[in-house]
Amino acid sequence: MNTKLKYSLYIPVCVLFSSIILMLYSDLLTPYITKSSFGRELIMCSGQLLFQGFILNFIIKKFTFMYLKEMITISLFGAIFLICPLVVNQIWEIPSFYYLGYFGLVVIVMILDHKRRVEELRLPSYLTLTWLLYRLLWIPLLIKF
Repeated sequence: MNTKLKYSLYIPVCVLFSSIILMLYSDLLTPYITKSSFGRELIMCSGQLLFQGFILNFIIKKFTFMYLKEMITISLFGAIFLICPLVVNQIWEIPSFYYLGYFGLVVIVMILDHKRRVEELRLPSYLTLTWLLYRLLWIPLLIKF
């Protein structure tokens, strides 16, 4: 199977999986964030690809499909890390601030992994900053005030 075709299937599956896990995990954070939906999480995940794709294509002028594959893999790993607390929550009742702290740790690991992968692809290091910026732009829509 053609590599580009293979990743054309891989990326949407990862977006869907990550969106579902994030939607489920958001229920653990309801004291801190607004109620989520699959649609919101899908827009956030796919929007990240579009945002970074724009940065690559129009600003850096070096579009690389491999970068998008690496970026969505980071999101996939982040989603996989969130499954364990989802299972734990089915067994024990744990205060939501623990889930918030765990989510923060997962985000830190994702940032470090993104930085590592950008370096390996020999792309500009500020791609990690734009990746983080996109996520920070969502915070006002997510946080309960």
